[in-house]
Amino acid sequence: MERTKIILSMLFILTLGSGVVAGMLVAKMPAKTATAVQRSAIGDALSLDKQQEEKVKSIWDEIGSNVDDCYLRVQRIQSKRDELVFKMLTDEQKQNYNEIQKETQSALAALKKERGETFADAVARTKAILNGDQVKKYDQILSARLGSSSTQDWIGAKP
Repeated sequence: MERTKIILSMLFILTLGSGVVAGMLVAKMPAKTATAVQRSAIGDALSLDKQQEEKVKSIWDEIGSNVDDCYLRVQRIQSKRDELVFKMLTDEQKQNYNEIQKETQSALAALKKERGETFADAVARTKAILNGDQVKKYDQILSARLGSSSTQDWIGAKP
């Protein structure tokens, strides 16, 4: 019976940990990329004039900040849940949980590094086929879509 409780507790912790990992991975994705792509696709598909493009951009920028705010609130709720669950664990379970957390952080750091290297390589390869003016415009596009600090975070650089 005791073994069953331990197994169920560990399964619960692993499930909880996987939710945290998924949330952390999503948190590292640049939120503005999707809306920037949608704006461009909408503008192209509808042949919007400059004034319309600006209005659509304004709408989606507002939505983007709302989405970012919602995501931060979700993170706070998940963090509070994790805190409460952690308080329910025995000392031995807490030690196991902390080991799982360390392993998870290590795996996430490796994924972030891999993602950054892949992104940086794609940026470098793209720039290699562009001329000087195109490189400047490409840098502006990256900055507009990802933000300069988000771009640095995305490629694993330190600001």
